[in-house]
Amino acid sequence: MGNDGGSIAKRNDIINLYKKEAESNNNYEDDFTVYTICKLSKKSLIDKPIVSDYKGNMFLKEEIIRFLIRKGYKTDESFSHIKNLGDIIDIKAKFEEGKLICPVTKASNTFIYSRNCGCVVDKKLIDGLIKEEVLSCPNCDKDLEKVDIVVINNDKNNDLNYEELKSKGLNHSKKPKKSKKSKDSTSNQESTTIKDSERKRKVEEDHPVKKITK
Repeated sequence: MGNDGGSIAKRNDIINLYKKEAESNNNYEDDFTVYTICKLSKKSLIDKPIVSDYKGNMFLKEEIIRFLIRKGYKTDESFSHIKNLGDIIDIKAKFEEGKLICPVTKASNTFIYSRNCGCVVDKKLIDGLIKEEVLSCPNCDKDLEKVDIVVINNDKNNDLNYEELKSKGLNHSKKPKKSKKSKDSTSNQESTTIKDSERKRKVEEDHPVKKITK
């Protein structure tokens, strides 16, 4: 990333400041279950592969795969914007004692993730870093742009950032949007990929690999 010693020190100072604040104010949203339940299936997200859309909704990855296979976007108006794999991003969420927590500050009641890395972290911490123009993820240190930020469970800025990406011809996962002609071809390829993933998952469930103990 090319950070010099001064910028690294500033970054560490900001992170330590928000860590102390989180320790002294360890409050969660009153209904913390909004961060632990799949918006599509209402099943628990804890310790499962999770994806998210540009609105900041969190889903079980397997449920979104099923949603795409059955083309649920044609009948479910709430998620009609999720038409292919480019409309979702794998995110990295940390849970402790049944609650979503920031892996850096260990507590928060508002979360964001970055499109570049998928790390789910404390929004206050990110706001502090951006204010000081320290543009890197506090969890993995990958580059961070304002347009990459998605607030969990919707926020008006999510729409603004997404519109900016669309104006550049990019989708939620920052990949080029397909033309109508290439969309049909890509859709068929994605359908095959999704079905293969679902088939593999079912095989693994029906025939779990037994570990060999010495």
